[in-house]
Amino acid sequence: MYVAVKSADIRTSAAQTEAIAKWEIGFDRYENREFAEAFEIFGAIRKANSRDLAARRYAEICKAYATTAPSSKEWDDGIDNLSEK
Repeated sequence: MYVAVKSADIRTSAAQTEAIAKWEIGFDRYENREFAEAFEIFGAIRKANSRDLAARRYAEICKAYATTAPSSKEWDDGIDNLSEK
């Protein structure tokens, strides 16, 4: 998920810059199947901003995967293929 926040016309606060850095670390952990660590990071992001629905969703996914990770064969670099509406 990408959001344009580093445009020359847009100024980011220190809190936004920190959240972006945390997100990048969390997503890196997620892609590398380090789900417990990613869960902690996305949880911290969510705690700092309760409106961050993407962080909530990734925290939920990571929590589930930390106990029952998808097999290497099922893992598609973290792409979540939706099969239900």
